[in-house]
Amino acid sequence: MIQLLIVSSIVFALASCFCDTASAQNPTDAYHQHPKPSDPVFADAVSLLDGGDVDGLKALLAKHPNLVHQRASGHKAYDQGYFKSPTLLHFVAANPNFTGEKLPDTWLDMVRLILDAGAKVDAGCGDDAKGTALGLVVSSRLMQINELQSKVMDLLLSRGADPDRAVDAVLAHPDRAVLKKLVDAGAKQTLPVMAGLNRWLEIKRLVQEREIQQVALQKALMVAAIYGHEDVVFYLCSMCYGKFDPSCYGPQGFLDYCTPLHQAAIRGHLKTVEKLIHHGADPSMKDKTFGGTPLDWAVHDGNQQGVVDLLDQLEDYMPIVRSARASDLQTLGRLLDAKPHWLDKPIPNGATLLFDLCNINTRLKNVGKTIAYLIKRGAHPNQTCKPDGTGETPLHWAASFGPNIKHGPQAINALLENGAEIDATGSVLGNGTPLVNAVIFRDVPSARLLIERGAKFDLALAAGAGRLDLVKTFFNDQGQFHNPYGNMPHRDSTRDADAELNGSICVAAINGQRDCIAYLLKRGASINAVSVVGTTPLDELLNNKFLDTANWLKEQGALTAAQLKAKDGE
Repeated sequence: MIQLLIVSSIVFALASCFCDTASAQNPTDAYHQHPKPSDPVFADAVSLLDGGDVDGLKALLAKHPNLVHQRASGHKAYDQGYFKSPTLLHFVAANPNFTGEKLPDTWLDMVRLILDAGAKVDAGCGDDAKGTALGLVVSSRLMQINELQSKVMDLLLSRGADPDRAVDAVLAHPDRAVLKKLVDAGAKQTLPVMAGLNRWLEIKRLVQEREIQQVALQKALMVAAIYGHEDVVFYLCSMCYGKFDPSCYGPQGFLDYCTPLHQAAIRGHLKTVEKLIHHGADPSMKDKTFGGTPLDWAVHDGNQQGVVDLLDQLEDYMPIVRSARASDLQTLGRLLDAKPHWLDKPIPNGATLLFDLCNINTRLKNVGKTIAYLIKRGAHPNQTCKPDGTGETPLHWAASFGPNIKHGPQAINALLENGAEIDATGSVLGNGTPLVNAVIFRDVPSARLLIERGAKFDLALAAGAGRLDLVKTFFNDQGQFHNPYGNMPHRDSTRDADAELNGSICVAAINGQRDCIAYLLKRGASINAVSVVGTTPLDELLNNKFLDTANWLKEQGALTAAQLKAKDGE
């Protein structure tokens, strides 16, 4: 089943289009040598640099002051690729790594000398003329081996190098310390940069505060896969569901020949691979350069057995998944007849075929029909996503995809009509029911459907679903609060009335339920209640872009959590 890619040059392509790659024959105890450019004076300068001859290079630059502005040519590495048409300053990164790995002790002095001679610190090289010396340094293996990377970075940055022009190189060649150094030097804190730094809370803020372009989401997911930040992958795929495809290739100019799953696979990030597949990434996608799948990439690396085992297993499974997603019941039936064990066999995160359908149902028009078919064939409607029998059920997943959902109600109805327990516990949100997921993940249509189908609810869930009529049932004729928990199966402790009211107004704000917010305020809820995650109702309204309701609440004195903290500090 496993097929190796018989392509001798694949090592270079798979490593990264931004970083250097050493030959297997490269001697580690020899000094690094660049190929000689065709121009004899430039060739002399490169030889002096490689030899660490500061005085010799200084004399040559004094004799030929324009040398620092010339471009090298005469070798294939200088005529194409990311090192095309380099200046002398670009050579100080020792990237690409041609032969030998040692650099002279005078290397930093050589860099300073070239800069003092007037070299343009941000001169571009490469096919797109966008590569800078700093970008080559941050992705240089020899800079790391010789413990020069940080020192050369500091020198280039002190001479005005633009940190933003080096960011893509380190995003593709993962090093959090180097990335943080660029950010500390002033690089913009974009969504992809936050993905590389594993700052998922800041990613959440960025996504909530502004409309993020699809290309930025694609790039951020690619970066999270490269760095192995599975929490970022989970957040991007969950909260930005429907805005981009987890199987997408990288955006133009940034690893646009492969998918995030390829990068996670070759780097051995098993948990990240699982998260990507869990959210619908297709392991059969092929890279555009060699036609290799993520499995081929993992096999080629030779050190990623866990990833190989998982992806090898999925090659047998994906034809069944594709037929189920396409609602091709004839093909699905034939495949399951041949391999019946796949009906309830779990893959990453405990996901079975039924979970897969409930996980990506925004893209499936006939998901309800396929769900009903699988259950009638024997799939268990109340199977759980953890091997120990705990965790979420397919119904939890079907109700968890927020305002971008299209066919969730169809999936919910199919599950309920075929034996799913409407109040099953196990949610990642406090062991709650599917209704908890629907409300907190902002899938109001599914929340209302679950309530109409008989789901148990408390005050907070009724408010979050916008059911003002049900909210009122928690108060007696005198307006006093009673029966706050609605017999919720996951509620094993009680809170006082004030805590329950304040928690409920925060949940109502998540979904912008203005009428419910107004009613709860009349019944004693605090306008500046702080939720269990540290947000106020105003925070939630602003974060989820209910701006009219936010302005209305501000007029009544509402504050954000940050404003409350500042006020308390006065």
